[in-house]
This record gives sequence, C-alpha cells and structure tokens, in this order.
Amino acid sequence: STPKPSSAASDVYKRQIMYNPIGGSELEFLEFYNAGPTEIDLFGVQVTNGIAFGFRPNTVLMPGEYLVLASDLNVFEIVYPGVPVHGQHLGSLSNGGEKVTVQDATMTTILSVDYNDSGFWQIAPDGFGRSLVLDDLSGDPDRPASWRASASIGGSPGGPDPALIDQGVA
Repeated sequence: STPKPSSAASDVYKRQIMYNPIGGSELEFLEFYNAGPTEIDLFGVQVTNGIAFGFRPNTVLMPGEYLVLASDLNVFEIVYPGVPVHGQHLGSLSNGGEKVTVQDATMTTILSVDYNDSGFWQIAPDGFGRSLVLDDLSGDPDRPASWRASASIGGSPGGPDPALIDQGVA
C-alpha cells in the first residue's frame, strides 16, 4: 500500500518527551507514535523548533509504531539497549520548557507542544528521571492535563508506557 503523505499526518503524535533526564542532555529523546490505521510517510517532515531533525526518504511510520529521536545515539543505545532509534536530533530540549514544533514538507505545522516545568505540568519529568507522556491523544497537547509523567524512571522509549502512576504536579 502507499503511505499517507506527511501533510495528512493527523494520526502522528509526539507521544513522549524526555527533556530533563537524570544524567544530562545526552539522554534526551522525542518519541512519535502512529495512532492511525494507515502508514504515514514522514519524508520532508521536520522538527523545526526546540530541536532540529529532518526525516529522509523512505521514512514510514506504520500503524501502532513508535519512532524515537535521541540526543546522542551512542549514549542512548547504552542506556536503552535494544530500543531502535531512528536518528539523532540537533540541539537540546529546554529544561525549563519550550515550544517543540513539527512541520510537513510545505512548512505547515502538523504537531506542536509548548511544555513547561511549572504551573500544572508534572514535576517528575523535570530532572527527576521521568519523561512526559501524552496521555490524552484527543486532548490539546499544550494543556498540562493532556500529559502525565512516565510510570518508570527513564521513560519507555520505543513502546507504550505502563499504567498511570500519579507523581504530583508543580
């Protein structure tokens, strides 16, 4: 079958963000997830704000598949052995929060989240070893209530996060 063009990638989500890991920025990662029933062609899609990454030809995200971008491939593979990493992003995620934007080949924003480390955002991802996990796929990704802290220290890159554990809010 032919993958959906990236401009129709409404089923792709930034599912997990590790922005302030224990051990430093070398362990940061951004995870994408295809929640839809069809393949999605990511060629031409770019992370354009926060960190930088451009997807190359033949990058297809299958239904139910996760895709991980890491800050440092070598360190990531040591800490998360066996977790496939699609590539290494440029730059570093802000520990205090920032807007991370993903655009398609026409520079149209297809994903965006403006996470933070204060207000009603979870505190456990802010230097305490957990990642931010998008818990409500239909919710507004800029709302803290749409996110939760990962169930495990280090998050769960490349796969679903276990059941919700309440880690409190700032």
